[in-house]
Amino acid sequence: MQSAGGGRSAGLSPRSVGSFGSSSSMRKRRMKMDRTCFCGLKTMIKKSGTPENSGRLFHTCPRYRKGSHRNYFSWIDDNEYEVFEVANGGAEAEFEVESDYEDWKVKLGWRMGSLEAEVRVVKMFFFMFVLLIMLILVVGAFCVKSMGK
Repeated sequence: MQSAGGGRSAGLSPRSVGSFGSSSSMRKRRMKMDRTCFCGLKTMIKKSGTPENSGRLFHTCPRYRKGSHRNYFSWIDDNEYEVFEVANGGAEAEFEVESDYEDWKVKLGWRMGSLEAEVRVVKMFFFMFVLLIMLILVVGAFCVKSMGK
């Protein structure tokens, strides 16, 4: 971890021991500082996996994995977060970072589900329409054939 001047938490770990040896945890909550990528989408927050910046958070374009991103990258400084200690009464609370990305995934899942349902309904109506046209053609052909006799 880097020093406080380097933008890191000056040695604070996600979990710490509170007063009198009781167990507690540190939680971080993102302050309202939405960022926008160059492509116009809200950035998502990811955690670094490199040895030099292990666990460090950064903003990146949501299209990063799709290859159509705009190379947006920005480290998240500790002053962008409120840090508060939570006494947990014996059970350890997990280190938590709130992110709009999780909400976005849930909303996208719901939207995809509703769009898939709409597609099924449209396919069903199209099938019924084709059946109706075929029925009209068969009945019409039968009527023309029976009138010709």
